[in-house]
Amino acid sequence: MQFPRYSNEAPAEKWLRKRGWNIDDIKSVAGPSRARWPRFRIAVENKPGVILSWEGQLGQVGESIRFVEELVEEETSEGRREILRTEVGRFKCEGEDWDDSYPDYEGSILPYWPYFPSECNEICCSICNIVSMDVFNFSPSDSLDLSKKYCDDQMDLTAGLIELSRRDVEKKILPVLQKFFPQVKDVRIRRRSDCKEVGFVETVDGKDVVLSGRQAGQGFIRLLGILVRMLTPGTFITIDDLETGISIDWVSELMKIIEESGKQVLFTTNSTLVMNFVDDDKVRLLFRKPGGATAMVNFVDIPSMKKKLAVFCPGDALISSSLREITDEALAFTSQASPVKPAP
Repeated sequence: MQFPRYSNEAPAEKWLRKRGWNIDDIKSVAGPSRARWPRFRIAVENKPGVILSWEGQLGQVGESIRFVEELVEEETSEGRREILRTEVGRFKCEGEDWDDSYPDYEGSILPYWPYFPSECNEICCSICNIVSMDVFNFSPSDSLDLSKKYCDDQMDLTAGLIELSRRDVEKKILPVLQKFFPQVKDVRIRRRSDCKEVGFVETVDGKDVVLSGRQAGQGFIRLLGILVRMLTPGTFITIDDLETGISIDWVSELMKIIEESGKQVLFTTNSTLVMNFVDDDKVRLLFRKPGGATAMVNFVDIPSMKKKLAVFCPGDALISSSLREITDEALAFTSQASPVKPAP
């Protein structure tokens, strides 16, 4: 999900470089056929009953990576309306004739052409508000060059704290940290010659000691990183393996933080304990189909789970069941059901 977001803001190659990849890494997976390049689809409901969707087929034109086909549609109770369709070298809006006055671009065409219908800008802005913590660098030893302004999604802990006001740190970050680490008195940005890094103040034997973030444990840094992300820009946050480095004693408070953040958060977990803190209708089960593709189903739609959820929380219902049998049920259900409705 982060890739289409970044493709609407900057050259796709930059997204690859941040992960230490290059165009050959995608080509090796995609192969020479366009049909094997990834295809993305994102749908948003910014207004009640109105669903805007964007669909893009990734490909290569010359040496650049771009979405060689894009489609923007609006769906209401009255039906579906095509707003924009693009192919290599041409586009058409709302059913009009094809237009060949095509700008040169990388990634998605949406941010490059200001004359598209307003719905295109709306879906583009929604996509740009998707923020993934897969590039959130939890290592506090990474510094930020003072000569550069932090302005992209390569979010390390230092950069994230710099974006926050001192009031946010004192009123929203510290009180939560102190519930788990009562000895922590402050979190601050430490200046080191031409760069900055995360530091914190602890009370040790009645004395305040200033420590480098490199001296903190994984759980402290992970929790601090999630707190920072909940307070920085982005309305849709994705987190892989939420529970990594998080003590089971912190789960309840962490889930409360996420719920009260005002953001829509999509996270994966292998912890049945974490699942117990999520409403039944918001849990999705991901599984592999026989051919290798990943599929998704509403947890409450699995027959055996539906019965158990009348008594148990999602995690307890899952832990008392056979994963193989649940997967077989999910596979049977997805083969005859309509697509999963997005979580509210």
